Amino acid sequence: MMKYLLSVFVLLAATLLITATDKTAIASEQRPPLINLRPMAGSTKFYQPREFQTLSDRILTYFWLEPSKPHPRGTTFPLVIALHGSSGRAYAGEYLATPMMRKQFPSFVAVPVTPNPPIWAHPDARYSAYENLGYVEELVGELLQKHPIDRNRIYIIGCSIGGTGVFGAIARYPDLFTAGIALSGYWKTIDAPIMINTPLLIIHGAQDSVLDPARSREMADAIEENGGHSVLYREIENFGHNCPSPKLYNINIWRWLYAQDKMK
Repeated sequence: MMKYLLSVFVLLAATLLITATDKTAIASEQRPPLINLRPMAGSTKFYQPREFQTLSDRILTYFWLEPSKPHPRGTTFPLVIALHGSSGRAYAGEYLATPMMRKQFPSFVAVPVTPNPPIWAHPDARYSAYENLGYVEELVGELLQKHPIDRNRIYIIGCSIGGTGVFGAIARYPDLFTAGIALSGYWKTIDAPIMINTPLLIIHGAQDSVLDPARSREMADAIEENGGHSVLYREIENFGHNCPSPKLYNINIWRWLYAQDKMK
């Protein structure tokens, strides 16, 4: 009898251990470790950390900034999605949190954060299993339902891997985003025909040794050759792959971005 009870106890303990292990594995899949918990460094304090459960049960962590309250009744605001680079830093999100930007360009800002590898979108299909852009598209849909967002002014900006994510966003969701700013990123020109109707500002350093600026030039040329009249290309002389640099975030790019409106 004792042997029987001992066997039952061992089997029950093993079952509980397996169940606990399975739950831990599932939780790890749903909420993978993030590449960076402070994507805006010191400016992260101005954002609210939030979570969004995707259709595949993946938990997407994002940082949320709202226009100063109170919001006038009936007023809607632009939404800016800021994509971080390989380090997990979203430098655009830091600029958007400054008092000057919040006063001059009141808007909602969402900064989603990836696990490793930090891939938003990639033109090579072999990386598709690691992409996170689809979760961002789901998040935008959720935000549109919950906040007074101007659906005609949904913007996206990113540098390096984030810049590549901007190209991917315009290529894959051409009807969702009003305009994008791709900094130091790249994409394949085969997708140019479906990117012709979304205003796109492409900026790249002439001395970039990480991502060849020729890729950005070719992308801009291909969009124009396919009938796109809303693409701008700016190459910065004597400038490399430097996402933190203020040169990339001067007031002119923000004026251009916030001036884009599907209704105009």
